[in-house]
Amino acid sequence: MSVATYITKLQKQKKISYMQLAKEIGITYQNMMDLKNGRIAFFSAKVLDKLSKYEQKDKTDIIFESIDSDLYEDSSKCSLKYLCQCAANGYSVTFKPSFPNPFKVGKIYFDGLVSKKRVTNNYTAIDSWETLKKEHLQLYKNIEYSRDAYAELFINENVYISSIINYAISKVDLLNDDNIRGYTIIIGDSVLYDFELIKEFLPKKFKIKISLKTI
Repeated sequence: MSVATYITKLQKQKKISYMQLAKEIGITYQNMMDLKNGRIAFFSAKVLDKLSKYEQKDKTDIIFESIDSDLYEDSSKCSLKYLCQCAANGYSVTFKPSFPNPFKVGKIYFDGLVSKKRVTNNYTAIDSWETLKKEHLQLYKNIEYSRDAYAELFINENVYISSIINYAISKVDLLNDDNIRGYTIIIGDSVLYDFELIKEFLPKKFKIKISLKTI
């Protein structure tokens, strides 16, 4: 979905004109037209607050439904939910950012970047654990992703988890970007069984703070 689609869907549900919808939400008709015609990519904090009150709906859910979720595979949806929570709480969020690979082969992607408003040199990179597992497995040809795929490549699960963590750290390390000060890995319900092992193998010392969050 998108902001424009979200507004169009809401107007159809309410069965009222866009002018009346703008009045009921508490925004100008011009603002409504900008949203409806896709001239605004994201809801402002003010509009989001008004929409939340109008629909009696959580801000996180509104943002989640108004983001183009096609950018995110199912394995990254927990990251998207977390990023929407951050946006709803007033943080600046970049969805699905990419960086040039220093080796000039493709790009390095993250699920998102989060920073405080008006802070331009202190970001936290966001990835989901399941996405990291899939990306890591793509380094090995002809291996289809599954919970037990590691058995074909690694002597045990501990070595496998450690290898994924090293891969995740290498993404940040390769960039050598001083503006990235943190790295948060989101653990969704589908991979919650890995949580204790991940904690065990996270490096105790690294140049940036690495944290885990469940969602």
